[in-house]
Amino acid sequence: MTYDASSIRILTPEEAGQMDWKVISDLSDKHKIPSEWIKRGFEASRAVGLDPQKFVDRHILKKQVALPVEFSESFKDLINQRRSK
Repeated sequence: MTYDASSIRILTPEEAGQMDWKVISDLSDKHKIPSEWIKRGFEASRAVGLDPQKFVDRHILKKQVALPVEFSESFKDLINQRRSK
């Protein structure tokens, strides 16, 4: 498979709205939370096979959502890795 100019296309607003970078930016703006922190939550969610929406529900929207222990460990590890750089 080759990559050339024909491989590039413009996303529709609906498609763009589903991309992590857009969701993270919107959440950061709306809730006044650093986007890097939200990004780490998404990364930790995916690392343990969890839908990032559960992270959003629990840690941003403050809903009573149970998250697995593996998520908390993964999230702490990612935060600590970024701090040590």
